[in-house]
Amino acid sequence: MKTNLLVLLVLIYNTVQSQTQEEKVAADGSRYIEFIPRHYSEEELANWKPRRIPTTAEVRKNPLIPLSNLFMIKLESEFKIIVVEDSSLVEASDIHFRNHLGINNSIDESYPVRYHQIWDLKESVQNYLYTDFSQSLVDMLRENDLEKYLSQTIQFYCKEYQYNDKYYLVVVIND
Repeated sequence: MKTNLLVLLVLIYNTVQSQTQEEKVAADGSRYIEFIPRHYSEEELANWKPRRIPTTAEVRKNPLIPLSNLFMIKLESEFKIIVVEDSSLVEASDIHFRNHLGINNSIDESYPVRYHQIWDLKESVQNYLYTDFSQSLVDMLRENDLEKYLSQTIQFYCKEYQYNDKYYLVVVIND
């Protein structure tokens, strides 16, 4: 009985949260309340939780936050998976970057990842159109038929590197 009551209360709460009320005045002067359904974003529908919007200070400190969010949103919408940003993939990102440059050619078995992609850039990633990067990642996964190997929930991390007046953007995906 308690469980049924709890389920009913949760259902009522969710119904109330998914709509707003607005008091309106009719032409004859009478007042009435109109219920307006709240429209959820694609992200909220996919995760039932909105991704936190960073403050200006956070973006100044780490300018890749908007790009990272765009990558995750694009992966979620294209492949219908849940993407979680995971900063524990920093070391894996560093290893793949060093391997790309030929600094170390060994594959470290302690940091395996499902997929990584590296872009060689002439200037910082901040000066590029972000949507091109996210679309490029999705296109590359599709071209190589890799989306079927991605699990329902994946970890994601991206990082920009600068080396010898060139910039590199590294994206790491793991599950």
